[in-house]
Amino acid sequence: MNGDNRIHLVRDEIRRVSACDHATLDAVAELLGTREINVLAGRLGMVAAHMASRAGIAEGMPPPGTFPGAGNERIDLAAQWNAVTVAGWFVRKKLTAWWWHDVLFDGVLVTYELVKAFVTAVVDDDPSHITRLTLRLRALSAGRLVIEVHDSPENAHLISAADNLISPQVEHVAHHCGRHEHQGRTVLWCELARPELSRWI
Repeated sequence: MNGDNRIHLVRDEIRRVSACDHATLDAVAELLGTREINVLAGRLGMVAAHMASRAGIAEGMPPPGTFPGAGNERIDLAAQWNAVTVAGWFVRKKLTAWWWHDVLFDGVLVTYELVKAFVTAVVDDDPSHITRLTLRLRALSAGRLVIEVHDSPENAHLISAADNLISPQVEHVAHHCGRHEHQGRTVLWCELARPELSRWI
């Protein structure tokens, strides 16, 4: 079976499961043991959270939401060169605390690249005018992380006019990445995927 056929089969299967009424789900649950019900419920919850995180991707928007109980942190920084180092330190500290060691290197690399591009666009215009940026780190699911850099009202016009803010290095390690603009405001974002966990069902 080729990849396209498999994707279409999974899509159809997800649609069938999501259309089940409570009586059907209860009948299925009677055929399963308690342990398997708990495992499947956890897996289906992860599938639901992951599917919800896909909304808006086709339009270039960063994925919405945060996985329940997972990390969601932000830091506001002056858009100056030392922000690159501070942002990298912040992401390293948070990912270590969340036990996301498997994306630590890529997470710090992406942070450096996005913040560096942002600061370059602002400082090249007027180094003496201090503006701000916001770095946000969100766990979308147990396996996906989004790193975002947001503009501020004082530098929104500079970021909007800047080109090539997503570097080839970011594109190389990203599962998805992009630049989203809405009403004159810009967010640069990158989604990283953890290595798939082994499945035992």
